[in-house]
Amino acid sequence: HVATGRAFHPVGFNFIRLTPDAQNHMTFAPGTYDAAAADTYLTRAAAAGFNTVRVFLATAVSAPGHI
Repeated sequence: HVATGRAFHPVGFNFIRLTPDAQNHMTFAPGTYDAAAADTYLTRAAAAGFNTVRVFLATAVSAPGHI
């Protein structure tokens, strides 16, 4: 870290939600994304010591409104 001089050690996880058939990612899909639930989950993860999160932003989804 530039300000402290300490090395950054990532401790992370995949933040993922799948479609009901488990074939596609829908973490940020319109109509299903719950910002309050995501905030709660990520706040708890940070409190538990996690500092890195991987998300999947887009995939091929056939359902209308999905990215």
